[in-house]
Amino acid sequence: MTIGSVTTLGVARNLRAPTKADAAEKPAGTAGADEKPTLLQLVAKQVPIGLVAAYTGLTSGLIQLIDEPTPENPDPDQYFLYRWLGFAALVLLAAFLTYASYSRKAGAGARRPVAEVLGVSIAAAAWGLMIPESPLFAVIDGKGGAALVLVVGFVGVGLNLATGVKLKEPS
Repeated sequence: MTIGSVTTLGVARNLRAPTKADAAEKPAGTAGADEKPTLLQLVAKQVPIGLVAAYTGLTSGLIQLIDEPTPENPDPDQYFLYRWLGFAALVLLAAFLTYASYSRKAGAGARRPVAEVLGVSIAAAAWGLMIPESPLFAVIDGKGGAALVLVVGFVGVGLNLATGVKLKEPS
C-alpha cells in the first residue's frame, strides 16, 4: 500500500479505533466498512510499495553494471557503496515521507506518528534487505547469506505484527 494509506489510518487513530474503511479495505458506507481491520491487513499496509519498487529498480540497474569476473579481474566492483546508499535512502525516505504525510494530514499539535513511521521503516528495511541482490546478499553470500536474509525477513514480519497491533487501536 502507499504511505498515504498508512498516514490516513494514523489520522483516524487520533479520533477512534480505525476501521476497514480507514485502512482502504472496504469503501466507506459498504457492508463491513465499520469493522476493525485484521492484523494481516495492517501488516500489508505498512509496506511502502512505491519506494520499494523504485529501490528494486535501482538495485536491478546496479547489478547490470557489474562486470563478469575474468582472469584479469576475478573480483569486479560490486557497487557496494551505491547499494548501501540506496538502501539507506529507502529507509530514510520511508520514515521522512511517512512523518511528512501524517503531519500534513493531522495538522499542528497532533501526536507524533511513532507506530506509523516505525512500521513503514521496518517494512522498508526488511524488504530492502531481502530482495535478491540486496546489499546484504552482496556482502554475505552463500548459505550463510541466505539464512541471514531469512532471519531478517522473519524479524521484520514479527516487528510489523507488533506495530500492526498498535495500529488497530486508537492512539
